Amino acid sequence: MVQPAAKWTMIIGGLVLLGSGILMGVGGVGALEDIAEDPETQWEGTAPTTTNLTLVPGTLHTVFIESNSDVEISVSPGVSFTACDQDGSCGMYSRDGMTYIGKLDVQESGIYEVDFTGNGSAEVGDLNISTGNVISAFGGFCGLCCGGLLLVIGIILAFTMKGPQQTNVMLVDPNTGMLVQSQPAAQVMESPGAYSQTYTTQQPAFQEPGQQPPPQF
Repeated sequence: MVQPAAKWTMIIGGLVLLGSGILMGVGGVGALEDIAEDPETQWEGTAPTTTNLTLVPGTLHTVFIESNSDVEISVSPGVSFTACDQDGSCGMYSRDGMTYIGKLDVQESGIYEVDFTGNGSAEVGDLNISTGNVISAFGGFCGLCCGGLLLVIGIILAFTMKGPQQTNVMLVDPNTGMLVQSQPAAQVMESPGAYSQTYTTQQPAFQEPGQQPPPQF
């Protein structure tokens, strides 16, 4: 029989898993929908050129260059450029006659200098990702970890915790002193018999006929 502590631990763990899964799913789907939207153009020009861009954390700053051109990008300190082939996002965004090559990331909001070299058109777009969706997805992931841990603890408790030992009650005929019946104490309490004397023991004992059992104090 599963003990209450183990049972409630498993129930709470299961509920946390369910709620966290829903939260992570909703937040994750919302974040993916944000990422899949078409970036809004912040700047466009022709290389070679140097431009100052307003960049903020939490915003996806996409970089496009003219297809089949030799345009390259270099950034100032404080800005990191991640090529699309590094995160597998090549082909995720498109522009007529343009190719998506990567994104710009910053830790602090500000105006940063970006250089485009080579010959051809270039474009930088902005794509805002809802902070709430990101927090929901992350919170759901953390909840899944906690719920899974609680569920595992509950399962371990269910296999290691032992219930109370069953006490047998011996029913003895007071006239003959003979053992009439041995059954669990809880059953006797629910359905008391017609015998006036009962003797409790952890293990069934045998009584010789005609002998009165010793009194219990």
